[in-house]
Amino acid sequence: MKTFPNGALKAVTFSYDDGNRADERLVELFNRYGLKATFNLCSGFLTGREDCVHPDRVRELYAGHEVALHTVTHPNLADIPADRVRREVGEDMAALSRLAGYPVTGMAYPYGCFNEAVIALLREQGVRYSRTTLGTGAFGLPAQPLTWHPTCHHHTAEECLSRFARAEAEEPMLLYVWGHSYEFDRENNWDQMERLCESIASLPGIWAATNGEILDAMESD
Repeated sequence: MKTFPNGALKAVTFSYDDGNRADERLVELFNRYGLKATFNLCSGFLTGREDCVHPDRVRELYAGHEVALHTVTHPNLADIPADRVRREVGEDMAALSRLAGYPVTGMAYPYGCFNEAVIALLREQGVRYSRTTLGTGAFGLPAQPLTWHPTCHHHTAEECLSRFARAEAEEPMLLYVWGHSYEFDRENNWDQMERLCESIASLPGIWAATNGEILDAMESD
């Protein structure tokens, strides 16, 4: 891939976990600034917790973004038997595909935990990519999509964005930010996130994409 689909050499993507109701405010923020995100949902949380998005809201709320897996009940996949990994992933994939209205094949690891056996099981289940929590501080594209390491958590995104904006791109570069929307309520720092979004939106020649769209672009060559 020489450039991203719009001819840009720089792209930005976001990834937010769990499906907390604060996603409502976060989606509005992304939409206002023309940004895109992938939202990794636990279908068991949606049906059993009042602090999470209601299943009936999934298709409308996340329209224009991407719904991805986060397992049914958010276990540490590296600590449970293979048959349960299959159920957690397969049942979440099926439930979220029904709610979103399209095949859901992306994922983020609960707690960021995985091992080679888990990776093999995800491949068996048809999962295309899965995000870890291992921030690299770098702007490369994933060498292995099933261990897709983000650039940073949103706590350090401003510093990473500063370096990203200054960098002279000779090949495609990706700023990948992850987190949980409830953190903004807990830490009372929605204004910080809005400044980040505004700063990204002001950069020329940036492609805003979901995780899946980034992978589609990589696989299009």
